[in-house]
Amino acid sequence: MSVAKFRCEHAFDAPVERVLAMYLDAAYIPAKYERMGLREVTRVHHHSDAQQHEVTYRFLEQASIAIPAMAKKIMGDSDWFPVEQTERWHRESRTGEIVVEIASFKKVVSIQSQMQLVSTAQGCVNQMIWQVTCSVPLIGGSLAKFLADDVQRKTQRDGEVARELLATQYTL
Repeated sequence: MSVAKFRCEHAFDAPVERVLAMYLDAAYIPAKYERMGLREVTRVHHHSDAQQHEVTYRFLEQASIAIPAMAKKIMGDSDWFPVEQTERWHRESRTGEIVVEIASFKKVVSIQSQMQLVSTAQGCVNQMIWQVTCSVPLIGGSLAKFLADDVQRKTQRDGEVARELLATQYTL
């Protein structure tokens, strides 16, 4: 089993309550995905109550870096590949998780992130700890590293888009 881990943060110049409200808004993820250029975005599950919020989307996405030949053998020749992503937020603790399933790698790859919204003097930060696990023999380490690098780039772009949406659509 090969594992690639990384940490990242999305800093916001807004209070944690405002950022969490954005994350929990039903219009947020479709708006974010549209700005990120994803295709065929479809919400397949949504549940929200006083304690927890959970939403799952399916979409087509492109890699943000060159796809290695060994990954193309598994993914196929298309530049676009199907992804299913679930985001969960626990309202009181302001913690969450993301689970990403890439259809081509569903049985051999696990991509997850633990999140925590933390107040700062400037606003708040979404602290994320990502883990990519791959069980493919021989090439698992290379595949996990490739996917972690791709996710890390996309996570940076995700943070940029989240800040743009917060500033333009989630003002007080």
